[in-house]
Amino acid sequence: VFKDEFVDVISELKRQKKVSECFFWDFQLLDVEAKGTVPLRKAKLLFKLARETAFSEEEFDVFVNTRTIPKAAVSFEELEPHLVQKHTHNSKFVIASKPSLE
Repeated sequence: VFKDEFVDVISELKRQKKVSECFFWDFQLLDVEAKGTVPLRKAKLLFKLARETAFSEEEFDVFVNTRTIPKAAVSFEELEPHLVQKHTHNSKFVIASKPSLE
């Protein structure tokens, strides 16, 4: 990172941390069975909250279908990168890499 970009990088990291903390508590409220996971319908609700008017069914479907077990309950750690990402109507959905099973 160049010196002139450092402040912007730090600001973005602080923003992501704040957003992550807020969504963590939302996730905890939705995890009524305290399993550390929520069903897909509740994960979709968090996606909608994070993206607001930029939410699309197509993006959520890509998230679901690129998972190791698409219909499985979703952990916060799996959702977090998608929740803290900045979104606009013109932004492209970025797929977080799948963890290796090796």
